[in-house]
Amino acid sequence: AVPPLDLAEPRFKAFGGFESKTSDGGLVGWTSSDTGTVTVVDLVDGNGVASLSTGSPASIAQTISTPDSGFEIIFDYQFLTTTGELSVLLDGVELTNIAAPDQLSSAFESFILTVTDPSWFNLDGVELKFELNGSSVSQIYLDDISASAIQPVPVPPMIWVFAAMAGMLLRSHKLNGSS
Repeated sequence: AVPPLDLAEPRFKAFGGFESKTSDGGLVGWTSSDTGTVTVVDLVDGNGVASLSTGSPASIAQTISTPDSGFEIIFDYQFLTTTGELSVLLDGVELTNIAAPDQLSSAFESFILTVTDPSWFNLDGVELKFELNGSSVSQIYLDDISASAIQPVPVPPMIWVFAAMAGMLLRSHKLNGSS
């Protein structure tokens, strides 16, 4: 069994690069569905990707632990057919769904799924699943799956200088009797 992945790390990269594969072409660090076909495909540039072909559904899953605040699930995908839908599920609940395009792209597209619902925070042992549904010819590549906690955006120090200056000007303006 693969130990749960901890999203509480400052920047976490899941086993989603797919450069490693089992002796039979399977995925390392992920479980796959019994339906459909799930393999690692080596692309021309040496990049390994997860290939899912429907047998309705075809899926890959990994057990994760979520941070105590918002987080992002980031991945690259490329539909190879104009049929099918990719669902991203967390603990069996669909977080998003991407339908195959009417026209195929020759390049991967990146997707960022932001999770801000507190009911998903601080959970251990939940399943992150990518599931392809569609006709028997639906196919998709997945790559570079990662997740990270959302880092709070610090307030720039200069904003405090401007706020202090504005307060002093306002006070000076009132002391001089101006309105």
